[in-house]
Amino acid sequence: MKNFIILLLGFTLLILSQSCREDEIQDETEITIPDPDTGIVTSVSGIITDENNEPLNAVTLQLGTDMTSSDENGHFIFQEVIVNSNGSQISVEKSGFFDTYKFVFPELNTPSHLRIELITKEKVGEFVANQTGNITFGEASIDFEADAIIDSNGNPYQSTVIVYSHWYDPTDNDLVFSMPGDLRGADLNGNDVQLSTYGMMAVELETPGGEKLQIAEGKTATLSFPIPTEIAGDAPNEIPLWFFEESTGKWMEEGFAVKNGNAYVGEVAHFSFWNCDVPNDFIKLSGQVNLKSGPAVNYQLIVKNTSNLASATSSTNLSGRFCGWVPNDAELVLTIIGRCGDVIHVQE
Repeated sequence: MKNFIILLLGFTLLILSQSCREDEIQDETEITIPDPDTGIVTSVSGIITDENNEPLNAVTLQLGTDMTSSDENGHFIFQEVIVNSNGSQISVEKSGFFDTYKFVFPELNTPSHLRIELITKEKVGEFVANQTGNITFGEASIDFEADAIIDSNGNPYQSTVIVYSHWYDPTDNDLVFSMPGDLRGADLNGNDVQLSTYGMMAVELETPGGEKLQIAEGKTATLSFPIPTEIAGDAPNEIPLWFFEESTGKWMEEGFAVKNGNAYVGEVAHFSFWNCDVPNDFIKLSGQVNLKSGPAVNYQLIVKNTSNLASATSSTNLSGRFCGWVPNDAELVLTIIGRCGDVIHVQE
């Protein structure tokens, strides 16, 4: 491992709770330049819930060529799988929910743990394809041109279009568990970047019978992403748009959105997950969280910038270790969440 800096952060925190008790937390953080990719044999487990924190069973997960499913408690496990040291992607799917994708960062001889939240695939509206359509849900909206939809075989589609969508609030702490990927991206020049999100949207189009639909070549749809009040003051007037590439787990830059009042508005030529983000250089941040009683196991860590924009997430393993990509040379806020879901520490 070349070029590393050790940063020691010493702090003490006493947490008193009737149902969950956490004691002294000690944190040793190591910031490194990314290593070459290496494969590690490990086990990966986790819990899958819906947005109401209810466990989901029969969720299908795939890690490389290995597959498993969750039980009635939402628990899943991959035993002795090969995981890339710089992160391997797990695909997650269940009927009635949007698919999602998560990265796991392994350590030799230490199982990894994930918390995953699936978002209900909610119908937000419908329109007739040979007419213009406006779909509004909450403060978000999607505008469609007339005669702009094709079926799964690429043929023009003229009938009813069912629209499923979800807007991901960039200020929501649960965003890091429900959003696809870990905010790593690739810009227009192919450079790897780490993103700070101002909001993202999932959109899927289907026929009434469930056949997938898409935007026709040469046509676009207009997305309007609401900008939460908490981050509106820092929102740039123009921001890159990024779509999620499922095969790599990266957000790919394509187009831009313009600030219009309290929303970002931009045109897209196909549907996937779409994201309004500011790109940053990045480093790998790894470290360990300890309680007075020993390692903090299965704790969640959320990293945001000082404008409250999500930038990274990780879970601690059986040794209390965590790892993930974060923006380089930036002021960040680390939030540690205990196993009961309570915020137990926040530190700049």
